[in-house]
Amino acid sequence: RPDAVVGVVPSLSGALLAAIAAKVYRRPLVLVFQDLMGRAAEQSGYAGGSRVARTLSRFELALARRADAVGIITPGFRQYLEAGGVSAERIHRVRNWHLGEPPKQERAETRRALGWPEDAYICLHAGNMGHKQGLSNLVEAARLLPGGAVRIVLAGDGNERERLEREASDVPGERITFLGPQAPGAYEAMLAAADVLLVNQLPAVSDMALPSKLTSYFAAGRPVVAAVAAESEAAHEVTLAGAGIVVPAGEPGQLADVLLSLHREPGKADTFGEAGRAYATRALSRDAALAEYEAMIRSAIDRTP
Repeated sequence: RPDAVVGVVPSLSGALLAAIAAKVYRRPLVLVFQDLMGRAAEQSGYAGGSRVARTLSRFELALARRADAVGIITPGFRQYLEAGGVSAERIHRVRNWHLGEPPKQERAETRRALGWPEDAYICLHAGNMGHKQGLSNLVEAARLLPGGAVRIVLAGDGNERERLEREASDVPGERITFLGPQAPGAYEAMLAAADVLLVNQLPAVSDMALPSKLTSYFAAGRPVVAAVAAESEAAHEVTLAGAGIVVPAGEPGQLADVLLSLHREPGKADTFGEAGRAYATRALSRDAALAEYEAMIRSAIDRTP
């Protein structure tokens, strides 16, 4: 018989199955929220999202209230859960730790393999190309950049990639290019070989999620530019780490200006990169994160007769 049952959100089905198992085994229930599903539906930008959000919020909050301990990967989730009736003493901050592999190539070798000229200033967005990322903002920023000075690279895949490639078809290749997903090891080498790492979200995205790519970004030791809402969890995390600059979401002109400024001030960019790596070592290590998980699970066990 287990000592505790842990469910992870998303998905809500995982949380529901954990709640059922906890009841069957009469063991404490722990839920870890990686995203807020109700908030995600509300802030997605899709038609009808607000109607879906109300249903999802009721369901996920009902599950959270049943839990003996609730883990949140970012402090911004706390207000939503407490307002939904989850007692404050049951909520625990638990960080995601960096899971990446060491880079498989040196920087110069990686840039050659990816077709990046050594003198090109590469601003890389790595990961999913979906609706909530709002990546048209990067395409528009690329249009505004001087030819050859800065290149925006979008690496990964997603349901928006084909549309984005069509949208960028009239932008010169030295300003924007696309790459496919990279294998473990090659992915980390790609991040380290870039000059700036980009996070981009729709202006409506605030407290629904913390982009998982940030753990890898910080560990890569490169400066981060986050084109996100000022009140978003991504903005708070980049600011907390001291790892880069936050610019308003949906403002391609301001984004282009910041990228050019970092290109002109390499010392400033290096300072951001070093701060991000130090934060990853201090707060996002496996041992530090697992200690938080152990404390959370022990608290749930201690609450249970």
